[in-house]
Amino acid sequence: MSSSSHSGLSTQHSALGAGDYTPFGYLRNPFAVARSWEEGEGGGLRATLERPGFGWVYPWPRQPSSGAGLELGCSLGAHTWHTRADFAQLGYRSAHHSCLVFSYDWRLAGLELHACFLLAERDVLLCVVDVQPRAAVDGSTPLLHLRLHGWRRAGAARARLVGQDGLVELGAEVPPHWLILGRDEPLVAATLEADAVIFTLPLEARSQRLVATLARGPRGQEAGRAALARADHLLAERLEEDRAFWAACPRLEGDWPAHWRNGWVYDLETTRMLIFPPGGIFTDVWPAWMVDWPRAVLAEGSLDTMRLSYAQPELAQRAALSLFRDTPGPNVPCVFQGGEPNMVAADGSVCGTSPAWCIPFYNLWLLYLRTLDRAWLAELLPHLEAYLRWWLAERTDEQGWVVYKCTWESGEDASPRLDPDREGDHVIAAFTRPVELQATLSHSATILACFARELGQETTATAWEGVAAEYRRRTRQLWDPRSGRFRDWDKRRNAFIAPSGASDYWGSDPTRFSPLSLAPLLFGVATPAQRARLRTEVEYYAAPPAIEWPSWSWVVLESAAWAGYHDFAARVAAEIVERVYRANDRRSLEPHARPMPGVAPEYWPLDLASFQGSDAYGWGANTAALLLRHVVGFLESPFTAGCRFRLVPAGGWGLADAGTRGRGDAETRGREDAGTRRYEEPLPASPRPRVPASAGGRYRVANLGYRGWRFDLTYESTADGIETTLELAEAAHCRIEGKATRYRSRAPARLHRFRLTPGQTANVDFRF
Repeated sequence: MSSSSHSGLSTQHSALGAGDYTPFGYLRNPFAVARSWEEGEGGGLRATLERPGFGWVYPWPRQPSSGAGLELGCSLGAHTWHTRADFAQLGYRSAHHSCLVFSYDWRLAGLELHACFLLAERDVLLCVVDVQPRAAVDGSTPLLHLRLHGWRRAGAARARLVGQDGLVELGAEVPPHWLILGRDEPLVAATLEADAVIFTLPLEARSQRLVATLARGPRGQEAGRAALARADHLLAERLEEDRAFWAACPRLEGDWPAHWRNGWVYDLETTRMLIFPPGGIFTDVWPAWMVDWPRAVLAEGSLDTMRLSYAQPELAQRAALSLFRDTPGPNVPCVFQGGEPNMVAADGSVCGTSPAWCIPFYNLWLLYLRTLDRAWLAELLPHLEAYLRWWLAERTDEQGWVVYKCTWESGEDASPRLDPDREGDHVIAAFTRPVELQATLSHSATILACFARELGQETTATAWEGVAAEYRRRTRQLWDPRSGRFRDWDKRRNAFIAPSGASDYWGSDPTRFSPLSLAPLLFGVATPAQRARLRTEVEYYAAPPAIEWPSWSWVVLESAAWAGYHDFAARVAAEIVERVYRANDRRSLEPHARPMPGVAPEYWPLDLASFQGSDAYGWGANTAALLLRHVVGFLESPFTAGCRFRLVPAGGWGLADAGTRGRGDAETRGREDAGTRRYEEPLPASPRPRVPASAGGRYRVANLGYRGWRFDLTYESTADGIETTLELAEAAHCRIEGKATRYRSRAPARLHRFRLTPGQTANVDFRF
């Protein structure tokens, strides 16, 4: 370890702001590889749990069997601080919380300490501790403790000293781990425990930088020492990457609650974390869905790239293209990095996710509308056409209805709505004609027609419009006028699927309440009369499980917005964001150890004690999209001439009166039994937290990027509506048209002010 005078990191934290983030999270590990659900290498990089620090866990962060981490501690005289509860007394936090650099920040005896962790290379984790004096240090010398701790779920880790280096051995199946310091740094003490090595160093009352590495593998000592020599360069390089990322990112500014601003950061950093570099079958970057078992999945991947396009549209486009170009089949099968299939039906069919699960074509359409990059579209379109042709050829029944091969393909694993035997790989094509498949095949064909026209392919566009019309017609045949909703068809009974009356799938009866049954609201598949009747049906999905799962809530809220139910979409989106962001910004693992704060969880349970999913899961970060689309109301325009978009700010801006109904309250909702007679069951109560109040507040989304333009959007609630400001990077004409809004600038300007009506759509047009 070397010690040198240094100015500290306080100014460099500006990439994310000198923030006050949760001291929990993950670092990106692009070297993690899965070959099956059991076999893989690389492990996960996450914050250590009992003490501040970072380390590797094996084989995956979910239910790991072993791990090794570099943990922090400090002492002053007879006082010691080792656990997270101890550090809370020192006011510790994370001031810099990205997927590349994670800091722990605290004060001790007049010293300010910033301990940054970053992945230096495949097998080396670097820890850089900057010390700044802020007041006179009297009495005893403060001490810093660096602890290499190893553990195993079965058996014991063994720690020992090898010269000046610490070593922990976890067994033959896991590489050895080394804590390596510089040769010239005098130690106060080196202490050995059964499963840990602790090095103690003095903290001098001057600016200094201390560096250590946690390295692994047979070359761990050599690689760790090499990283020590490059520590300053490596940290500066990672911080510059963070600065560049956030220079292009939208940011929440103004009077947003702190946990909303932080939650936004966690969402975008989780999204960024899961874009993996080229490797295996992938010739370019690709979306890896989550840190556990990195693999390519069209549903999650399309949702993640859609969201990434808010910050890095070009990278998002490349990753989306990789899914279609590099996976081994036109149906974009779910595969690990090496091409190993991991979703295979009982009859041996290699499956991928359907056009209904997370509505991938819709996500790609949104991505295109934000960029209008026709060169990218020209490369992608043949793959999209091949995908849809495959579904028409391989997943239609004897009468041309689109069907699933197995429930894994549907995304609703083992759902009794689709498979009465509730088997993931069971071949179910002869059982059900699902509403959502007919509707989303129509959506997808409509999008292909739009894409073809963007490229001047009129004949192709007309052909796909014919497919869209056919499946629009089929979808409408699944409308039940008696119950006023779309219903799946039971092929064996030749009748609509009858509700089972059992709430046995995520606390609900999917044979009656299927979030995906709202998919016909998108792209005008439902008739105006059907759309009007579905307004009541939509309210049933402001409750679990739809509001707990990103995949379901995405379809519900986008469908509602398309139908014009913006009040519903805004209310439910705000409730989800408030609940999820508050949980994700918590500062302790007590009383709920999971999901880990600081990264997006796999799903959003009302009760954190019930969480059984994975951390750092891409679609869990979709709260960012819900916030921007349905609370802020920033929506793309389908018109691709110039810079056009729509603003539909939430009704009652800030939603301070979103409601106070608690979990103990209940409503009732109607259900049909097999004879379509009505009976009542309790409607699971949705939490209605109070979310940002609007009185006198200014809510800004800064640095929005859209079709080559960059601008800030600010709302301020008044008695007469929402005072809105658009501040552009370059002067331009601006025209706003809506039912209650008319604005036209007289000359190009950077600043445009106008008033919007909550819940009503205004079309915005920029022109030079």
